[in-house]
Amino acid sequence: MNICSRKNIFQQCIFEFLGTGLIIFFGTGFLTASKLTNFYLSQYEMSFIWGCAVSFSIYLSIAISGAHLNPAITICFWLFYKFNKQKVLPYIISQISGTFFFNVNILYISQNIYIVRKTTSYCSRNSREPSISFNFLRLSSKKLYIYT
Repeated sequence: MNICSRKNIFQQCIFEFLGTGLIIFFGTGFLTASKLTNFYLSQYEMSFIWGCAVSFSIYLSIAISGAHLNPAITICFWLFYKFNKQKVLPYIISQISGTFFFNVNILYISQNIYIVRKTTSYCSRNSREPSISFNFLRLSSKKLYIYT
């Protein structure tokens, strides 16, 4: 029997895992890359990237699992649209684990980029040149101050 012709719960959970993880991987990955390389994207560009990530994940998982891609959506479908209650907990576990797994991948990739960029940077510690470091933000009532 063809595995793609029968939609079992394991296959549906795999697609929920991948769909949720890809949203996080593309969206958060671009934000992290933007921060580490000092290449700042505008709000519209980041919104476009997040929208493409969500669209790609929906196209990937809608035929197999219904593309819930969020535990809140899964719970709403269970409460209001008679979604099978035996699938609720496996869906939620796969969505949360997909998010966690892809976030750990982003952390691993960005940590390696951060280490490589920090070892090849020739800026002195007291210089005012921008270096690869995480900025501490302080919001005041009218201005945004960025401390490096």
